Amino acid sequence: MIKEDRVCFYLSEASKPGADARFENRKDKAIYLVACSRMPFMKKRNKMLGKRLERASLTGTQISAAKFSRF
Repeated sequence: MIKEDRVCFYLSEASKPGADARFENRKDKAIYLVACSRMPFMKKRNKMLGKRLERASLTGTQISAAKFSRF
């Protein structure tokens, strides 16, 4: 990861409180579960990613803001 890279949507959403409930009935839940399972390793290996996910955990969810209904 370099400074200009964007953080994965699923990693970002997985870092937020209540993520399990938001993904409960979504078609992309499997992707979310993979992100959850790999996140600890990725945060450990990449400090920049860890800091970005920590910041993301303090912000609102894009799912709620956009009210995705297609998933």
